[in-house]
Amino acid sequence: MSCPLASFRVLDTTAFTCACQSGYMETPNVVLCVACFYQCGECSSNIDTCTSCGLNSFRTKSGSSCNCNSGYYDDGSSKACQQCHFSCTTCNAAGASAC
Repeated sequence: MSCPLASFRVLDTTAFTCACQSGYMETPNVVLCVACFYQCGECSSNIDTCTSCGLNSFRTKSGSSCNCNSGYYDDGSSKACQQCHFSCTTCNAAGASAC
C-alpha cells in the first residue's frame, strides 16, 4: 500500500491509511491535504485554527493562534518567528530593529 504522490499524505502503517503530513489537514471529499496557516504547526477544522505550534518556531500557543515569543517578531510569512535586534526588548513586523 502507498499514498498518492503529491497528496501531502504519509502511510500510517498501524491503521493502514494515508494520513495528512504534519502541518496539513484533511478536507472532506478531497484527496489532497491542505496546508495549515503559516503560523500553525498543526491545525484542525480550519487552516488557521492552530492545535499546536511548530518546533523551533519561537511561538507559543494562545487560544487557537501561535504568537511570537518575547524578543521575536512575525514577518508575515515564515513559520518561525524572527529574532529582534539585540538592542531591542521587543520589535514588530517592521523588522528586527523596529523596537
